[in-house]
Amino acid sequence: MRRNSADSGTPTNAVNKVKGGQMLHIKLQETIFHPGHYRVALAVNSRSELPLDPDVTTRDTDKGPW
Repeated sequence: MRRNSADSGTPTNAVNKVKGGQMLHIKLQETIFHPGHYRVALAVNSRSELPLDPDVTTRDTDKGPW
């Protein structure tokens, strides 16, 4: 799903059905650094089955945040 900058940082909440053994293609294109993470989570029945997102931490380096 392609997203524009107006909704950046907002979860897509995209839900697709996949069966075990099927190929699942995921494509990410990062154009700028961000202090976050990408998450692809698989649940059987609902999002409530998924663990919480991990805490995001950064530290400054000579080349910028890491």
